[in-house]
Amino acid sequence: MTLGLSEYKSLQMSKQSSFGVCQACGARKSKAAMFAHVQDCMPAQVGAGSSRAPEPLLLLRAEARGLPTFWLDVAMKRDGKLKDVDRFLRRIWLECCDHMSEFSTGTHRKVSMNTKVSDVLGVGDRLGYVYDFGSSTELVVRLLGGVNALFKDPVRLAARNEPPTWPCDACGKAATAVCTQCLYEGNQDHIHSNDIAIVCISGCQLRTRPLGGPWGDAASRRPGETTATAYAGQPATHRHQNVGESLYRAISVENLRQTGWLEGTLATGGTIKLVNQTRAFRIYDLKLMAGTDETTHVHVFPTIAVLITGQATLRENTRLAKVLDHSGEWVVVPEGELHTISNRGRGDAYVVEIEVR
Repeated sequence: MTLGLSEYKSLQMSKQSSFGVCQACGARKSKAAMFAHVQDCMPAQVGAGSSRAPEPLLLLRAEARGLPTFWLDVAMKRDGKLKDVDRFLRRIWLECCDHMSEFSTGTHRKVSMNTKVSDVLGVGDRLGYVYDFGSSTELVVRLLGGVNALFKDPVRLAARNEPPTWPCDACGKAATAVCTQCLYEGNQDHIHSNDIAIVCISGCQLRTRPLGGPWGDAASRRPGETTATAYAGQPATHRHQNVGESLYRAISVENLRQTGWLEGTLATGGTIKLVNQTRAFRIYDLKLMAGTDETTHVHVFPTIAVLITGQATLRENTRLAKVLDHSGEWVVVPEGELHTISNRGRGDAYVVEIEVR
């Protein structure tokens, strides 16, 4: 499969290596190496001659959804509950105005705060976490494994990320000041070298400036609007800026082929409609009316199905493959896989499918 996927709000932040600091000993370790370090370090903090024995604990990692450079490693008692994690996250990272919060599974099933962490998470399992349902902060909480240590508090910080650095626009060295407005609006140059398709999830007013050139006129982006641009063989560098008042959220799909894009038959059937076709992509709209409306079809290339509005389910050969409940959720449909997309909500549903040729 020759595709790449990303989701961004206004613009993707540049990828940077993430390091953190152990709270027990002050050691600096990479995010990937921190768990093993904490497993060795926390038991070593038991003082000589101590009458207390280390107890087995759980070690969780919480990271910002879509911004994995921001993370915390948290140790807690094995009988600890989600409400203990919630209180800790509020205190150290999130709390401002006593907003509501919740944990949920990957299928968006709400999990009670009184649930024991050990009852809902196995090693490697994840829960979603949302704080404030108006202007939400979203985290992903994962169980890394166990650690032995002396413990009094229900939850304790084990490690956390170092503050990330951004390069100076003028000299390329670490910036001494960051304009949060520019950062939020995506005011950074970036390069495209692969053909790319972008589908807008939430609309805005967006303008673009090529490297060394002036800003272009602002253009409206509406939910479900797609663009497909050819960059293979003719890479380009530019920056975007959201000059509107609403958040710009989009899904981008890259075709990693540089040559040899494939030919094949169009997908047909039901309410599916071809809206754009380039050498690298075919893009289809699916608008499903409220009730029992559905469409069944096959794509000859790997396809990304993205929910724009409403609620939908995707079944592959009668097997439920994915429930799409929130705008921007997506699923990969393998090439040649007969699948059915159904409206599962009370209102209309809108799905965009992008074939990667």
